[in-house]
Amino acid sequence: MRLLQIVILSFLFISCEQRKQRDDIALKDAFTSVYEVSEINDRLVNNPEIDLAPGAWHSALKLKARVNDFSNKEYCLLVKTPYELEPGKLKFVQVEGSNNCSDSIFNPAVGKEYDFYNLFIEYRDSVLSINPDKEKIGFNFFNLKSEAVEISIDGQLNSKSEAKLKDGQVCRQVLDSCEVTIDECDRCENSSYYVKNSACSSAYSKVCGIDNCGEKNNPACIRGEVATGVKDYCIQDSPVGFCIGAARVGCVDKMLICE
Repeated sequence: MRLLQIVILSFLFISCEQRKQRDDIALKDAFTSVYEVSEINDRLVNNPEIDLAPGAWHSALKLKARVNDFSNKEYCLLVKTPYELEPGKLKFVQVEGSNNCSDSIFNPAVGKEYDFYNLFIEYRDSVLSINPDKEKIGFNFFNLKSEAVEISIDGQLNSKSEAKLKDGQVCRQVLDSCEVTIDECDRCENSSYYVKNSACSSAYSKVCGIDNCGEKNNPACIRGEVATGVKDYCIQDSPVGFCIGAARVGCVDKMLICE
């Protein structure tokens, strides 16, 4: 019986490793056809020191690729910063539909997921280099598009476009009743991220911009309300939010911010 258990466990381990290897190969194949790099977070990319909220997921950049069947696929490089003795995590995920990277943090990793305590991400001259601790990962994007290529591929350009939303503007508004009254984050010039500005505990509003949660004069990063056990979130030093360094959580116009 024990021998059978060992055989089954060995088979499962080998199958898991083979699946990871297939995912790694598929990821590298897809990245040879990357034609656009966007939503670059300069607080993570080309920055030797990570100055972001610890223990939280952050988006580093977004990649668009055309795979073998000429369909478009989008990937995000996501980074969870280390917290005390817990290592950070780094993974690529595939983005479904029109979702932003910030909506995809719980998506499964495509390829290997890395643990790290020290990280440097560099993107220069169409080359992406990722160094989690002593490991080195590199991708060369040969097919980054020019404006002319974009026009020839996408066909006619629509001269009429909806008004874009600037960084800091609310693009998704959730009321205390959890009703969503605004949902137009696809109009953000950059990315978008969640903020706490209502009593709803099952959904959050979003604002346009690169995720700077936890920084002074920016929205606070969000903790789980069930875990904190707090009913009235809009208080000074609210445990529902947290900030970086000496900044303190405050509540202005129902939104948790770092002061």
